[in-house]
Amino acid sequence: DNEKNIFSPQASFVSALPLWAGKWRQALEQSLGLYEYAVDFLVLIYAFCLGVEIHHTSMSRSEPPWAPTLEIAFCAIFSVDLLIRICMERKRFFTGSRRWW
Repeated sequence: DNEKNIFSPQASFVSALPLWAGKWRQALEQSLGLYEYAVDFLVLIYAFCLGVEIHHTSMSRSEPPWAPTLEIAFCAIFSVDLLIRICMERKRFFTGSRRWW
């Protein structure tokens, strides 16, 4: 059970909620799990786009015209994700079990 808490995406935030908040706690755990999957999916999309960009650059010796826009978009998305995580976990973001992500 302790292992589950260490590796669970919402371990430090949801575990701080009182036990009497049962339905809310369960809904939040489910939502945070979906959020983690969405962010993981965005990371995969970003990796794929980087691969396409590198392939295009190696073949044509020029950066694709969409590359700068894509870089800015993903930078903004991942910056917002980081801010959401910091706002949700506050001090635990820096000291909790998931600080090494």
